[in-house]
Amino acid sequence: MKQLKKYIFLILLSYLIFLTYMLLRPASSLPKDFVLFEGADKIVHCCIFAVLSFLVRMSFPKINFWLFLTILFFYGIITEIAQELSNMGRSGDILDLLADIIGIFIGWFIYIFFNKFILK
Repeated sequence: MKQLKKYIFLILLSYLIFLTYMLLRPASSLPKDFVLFEGADKIVHCCIFAVLSFLVRMSFPKINFWLFLTILFFYGIITEIAQELSNMGRSGDILDLLADIIGIFIGWFIYIFFNKFILK
C-alpha cells in the first residue's frame, strides 16, 4: 500500500500541474466546437474537481475534512480569480466555483465509497 501511495501522490502532482495549466490557458487555445449544451463547462468543472478531490484523499487519507475543503476551495477561488484577472480571454465565474465545490464533495464521497468497498 505504501508503494501505491507514492504513485498516487505522483499522479496527484501531475494532475494538479495539468489541471492548473488547463484552467489558466488562453481562451483562444480552447476548442470552439466542444460545447455540447449550455452549461456543459459546469459539468467539466465538477468532474475535474471530483478527480482532484479523490486524488487528494487517496494521497492524504487522514486529512482533516475542513483543511481538505479549505485547500481545494481556495484552489478553486484562486483559479477563478486568475482567469478573471488574466488578459487571455478567460473570465472567472461564480457558477464555475460552485461546480468546483460540488465536485470536491463528490470526490470526497467517492473516496469514502472506494475506501469502504474496494480497498477493504
